[in-house]
Amino acid sequence: MFRIFFVLKNLLFIFHLGFGTKHLGINNKIWQKDHSIFSVPFYKGIFLFPKRFKMMKKRAFMGFLPFDDAKKLFPGYAKKNYRNDFK
Repeated sequence: MFRIFFVLKNLLFIFHLGFGTKHLGINNKIWQKDHSIFSVPFYKGIFLFPKRFKMMKKRAFMGFLPFDDAKKLFPGYAKKNYRNDFK
């Protein structure tokens, strides 16, 4: 349930990071007047989505999210890379 609520709460931001949009989803808002530093052209956003999703997982464990929340969102990644901290 935690994963579903987290994704619904941060859907615009996840979309922004996944596809590299210029204005949509910055700071989890529908439209931001400033450009994002993570933006990429539309065709690159589609083709690079798997790589960008993988980087989102890594960023979650680098401190962008609390460690306990990151473990709940990506349990397989946590078991594989953080065996000692996974309980």
